[in-house]
Amino acid sequence: MIDINEVAKELSGGKSLDELRAAANRKQQRSLENVGKLSEHGKEYLATIWSDENDGKEKKKIISYDQEGNYDMAKKYFREMILCRGMEIAALKNIASYPIVFTPEQACAIKNLLKWLINDNTSELRLDKGVWLYGEVGTFKTELMQLMAKFSQQHNLSKKFQFVDWSIDYEDFILDVKKYEMLIRLNRCFDEFLKKTNDVKDFGNVENPNETLIELRYKYFQAFGQKSIFVSNFAPSDAKTLLSKQAYDRLRAMVSSIEMPGQSKRI
Repeated sequence: MIDINEVAKELSGGKSLDELRAAANRKQQRSLENVGKLSEHGKEYLATIWSDENDGKEKKKIISYDQEGNYDMAKKYFREMILCRGMEIAALKNIASYPIVFTPEQACAIKNLLKWLINDNTSELRLDKGVWLYGEVGTFKTELMQLMAKFSQQHNLSKKFQFVDWSIDYEDFILDVKKYEMLIRLNRCFDEFLKKTNDVKDFGNVENPNETLIELRYKYFQAFGQKSIFVSNFAPSDAKTLLSKQAYDRLRAMVSSIEMPGQSKRI
């Protein structure tokens, strides 16, 4: 099991996690001290951005895209996670081994996703946007983003996110208020996006969960910079035909698209 304290030391020249947090606090204080000619009201607002005392749903903060860790080290740890997942799948299938092998084109897509996740500006994906990951069925898209969700949480990355099976939560999104509130907040990955497109009736009103999700997450993207990751068998050009012009325009503003090429790996 990866020890985050050891990882922090390795990636920061020997500094412990507590020392890194102390440095972050000093950086915060410097930001608050350098507010320039802001009014008192402006200074109070800037202080609330840094405060953890909010509605408990998300931490308001000034968005930073400083790189979090070395890519080669991140690649090493993520490769280990893929190897472990291969062993788990082999055990579930009761077979000797289940090697997970990627083509050079697939490896390139994974590299750009991982660099995006740790805010490495050499990624071909925009760091300030979310991601639209698309490709044929069975190309390891779902497994990949489940592993990246775990990786982001283990290393407490600023882009850490939760994985959501949107094909299951689709109808409940409109009908279940608690789920509705949960899914529009924080960084989340929505798997099987656009697999379902039917409207849902809620007390006589007809709503489209896909478009409602996009509209509301777009607002949180603007307000908090929260990231949405959509995993789909549909390319962005297909999404354009399945969504209203407004919803597609907001989706395009929120995410960068990347293809997971190749054919199904399922056996």
